[in-house]
Amino acid sequence: MMPVPSLPTLTRANRQLYQFIEQYQLLQPQQWALALKIQRQTQGPLEVILWQLGFLDSQHLSLFWQLREQLS
Repeated sequence: MMPVPSLPTLTRANRQLYQFIEQYQLLQPQQWALALKIQRQTQGPLEVILWQLGFLDSQHLSLFWQLREQLS
């Protein structure tokens, strides 16, 4: 289980992504921290940053987007 980042500081979309990643045990804490750091610098979507870094494959990315759409 990854250490929980300060959830109030995460956007709603990032909280959903964090829960998805934790459920599927996709990342190490260092990978999550690096992606968050890059997101703060670039302001890009976190799931795309994770995919660009190779931490999230396209299949999981697609599944996350489908689940997020269902929650909307």
